[in-house]
Amino acid sequence: MTIRRILVISLVLLTAVSCKKKHADTIKNQAQIDGGYWSIIEFGRDQWKTFHGQPFSLQKIVTVNGKTDSTYLSAYDVDWGEILKVFFESDISDKKFIDHYNFSSFDEDVTATHTFYYEAKDPDLFTRKLQISIDPTTNRIVSIFIETQKSSQYDGSSHKLYYAPLKVIQIQDFDNTHTGKPVERLTEYRFL
Repeated sequence: MTIRRILVISLVLLTAVSCKKKHADTIKNQAQIDGGYWSIIEFGRDQWKTFHGQPFSLQKIVTVNGKTDSTYLSAYDVDWGEILKVFFESDISDKKFIDHYNFSSFDEDVTATHTFYYEAKDPDLFTRKLQISIDPTTNRIVSIFIETQKSSQYDGSSHKLYYAPLKVIQIQDFDNTHTGKPVERLTEYRFL
């Protein structure tokens, strides 16, 4: 390997690390401001810019009412639009949500993470819970967990969303209708 090649690789790695650190600091500062809510949309866009075009392989596992099927995919073959849509629908960063969520922050000794937690005050809000866990040493996000719920007179649906960067994406759906059988679906993407 030539010195020029080593310098280029080092420069790329340093740039990527500094961008992640800057974004992590922004997340920590946003989450700690009383009344300022964190944006899953901004985080998703940052993840897209950081990892878009990388040659990842993923295992997609879909379980519907107890029956499981799996397949292996290239990151190029994943329907990222559908995945991002589900996560982006849960965003609470709009000013209209101010004072509609209780915010708390705490350290978790077992996982050695610092957690920011938002819980809806109003039972009619779509996003019920949002939990962001960061590594206090690096300020990088370790995981995001979101619970959503929507119900009407005739049916209801809820989601549990989980993302651990470059490890796993989980989308768990629960659909209940008065006219049909309840459907429980878990779609999981594991980074290989």
